[in-house]
Amino acid sequence: MRWTFVILPVLHLGRVRVFLNWWDRFLGWFVSSFAKAVVGVKIERRLEALVTKINALPGIKFVLSVGDLTDSGSEEQIQAAKRIMSLLQVPWLPVLGNCDIWPYERDASGKVRWNAEGPITFFQFRGHFRNEFARLSQSSQFSQFVEQRNMGLFENLAFVYKGVKFIVVDNVNRREAPFGLPGAAGWSRLYSESREWLEQQLSQATEEGIVVLSHTPLNRRLLRKLASRAKCKWLMAISGHTLKYTLEKVIMDGKTLFFVTSNALFVSPEFPVVTISEGGPEAYLLSI
Repeated sequence: MRWTFVILPVLHLGRVRVFLNWWDRFLGWFVSSFAKAVVGVKIERRLEALVTKINALPGIKFVLSVGDLTDSGSEEQIQAAKRIMSLLQVPWLPVLGNCDIWPYERDASGKVRWNAEGPITFFQFRGHFRNEFARLSQSSQFSQFVEQRNMGLFENLAFVYKGVKFIVVDNVNRREAPFGLPGAAGWSRLYSESREWLEQQLSQATEEGIVVLSHTPLNRRLLRKLASRAKCKWLMAISGHTLKYTLEKVIMDGKTLFFVTSNALFVSPEFPVVTISEGGPEAYLLSI
């Protein structure tokens, strides 16, 4: 048994400038590949090239987003993501990022010209991608599909594919960004209900392999604690937000833990791929 899925990198469709503020400049220093960063329609061209590449790769079963499909959650940016990703020939799961949750718009110079009064609900986000969610939840290949909702504020979901359990945890903060910045706060928030649900899903899992996906990296101490109680042989935690690809492998009490963070497509023309075999998972980067 050997099969593969793709991690859709952070996209930031609609970004108008490489650096918008001091935080971007800090990231530019931290992520050396910012030298390859693009903005505007060039990000869309990269995404189109990525979709073409995925469609040409043999054995790809589905694609998992790590969030931040858009740069500021505007309707135009959402529609661009839908239009391009509709060309994908395999199912894909859209995931909310902090840049998608509180819509605002910038002009060509980067100045904010409109900022929403509050965050969108998960139901509003799902409304844009109802076909993609339905394709997963109604497919016989994705079994044991379950969801946990809280009044549209957040939603967690889980499913099993070919003997591997996938747990998607919403840890996007719904608070307004500080210091007069537009959009939502950039730091994560794992609601107590989500933590309890994650713990329950892990403790009840009978699969040998588990993938936990979130937009912002989950606390590693928490993941180690929960993984120690699970029956799995390996656990892979996948996230985005940091804009830089990293992979770390840890052996703990006979279990193998993998911590993967995705790159950002607007920063570098690459994407992470995970191949599952009887020996466990293998993560690596491919160029477009």
